[in-house]
Amino acid sequence: MRSLRNKVTGLKIVNQADSLTLEIYDILGQDFFGEGITAKSISEALNGSKGPVNVRINSPGGDAFEGVAIYNVLRASGRPISVSVDGLAASAASVVAMAGDSIEMGTGSMMMIHPAMMLAIGDAAEMRKAAEVLDSVTNSLADIYTQRTKNEKQQVLDWMNAETWMNPQEAMDRGFSDKMSETKAAPTAQFDLSIFKHAPEVRAEISEADPTIELMRRRVSLLREGLVCTKN
Repeated sequence: MRSLRNKVTGLKIVNQADSLTLEIYDILGQDFFGEGITAKSISEALNGSKGPVNVRINSPGGDAFEGVAIYNVLRASGRPISVSVDGLAASAASVVAMAGDSIEMGTGSMMMIHPAMMLAIGDAAEMRKAAEVLDSVTNSLADIYTQRTKNEKQQVLDWMNAETWMNPQEAMDRGFSDKMSETKAAPTAQFDLSIFKHAPEVRAEISEADPTIELMRRRVSLLREGLVCTKN
């Protein structure tokens, strides 16, 4: 899913002589304005660097397939990958986090997993097809979580279906993180998480003059009525 953000921070690349740091501080996949973090941008950063890769995350997620693509690009690099959750690794961003050979979460940070969602419009037959696609995507995402956490797949699916938010200790206990760091979590209030069912109270202070506010509110309203869905 694409959460409305108050401040765009994007992808920051710190390319040192013997390592690469990627700060993923935005939605995954391009939004209506062509902004957001893509697998292509990650791949280009990897190709122009060498050594271990440090991935820092503060993202509400975005396009599920973009998240999977970034995960696969990182894993295919063959380089040591360390992941730090600086604030939020939600939805597709939690998939990216699973690319880490080591995963740590800062104090006060959170990770969230949930089933895939998508935009679907049409008759009953189209809705059934959409549901089949969603089940398939959710199962594929569960495979990534299962491989990294070593949990039973059904347990992972149960957590996803419940939209599970995890603090650092809970993520460690469930295998989604390896350790907690003393780094204080980055603020997550730059993202509007109201589209999620069980989001913590970290709402963004967004100007009512923002022309995209009403569009997002209509989408959230339709989601809650079960009429349409958006991406993971």
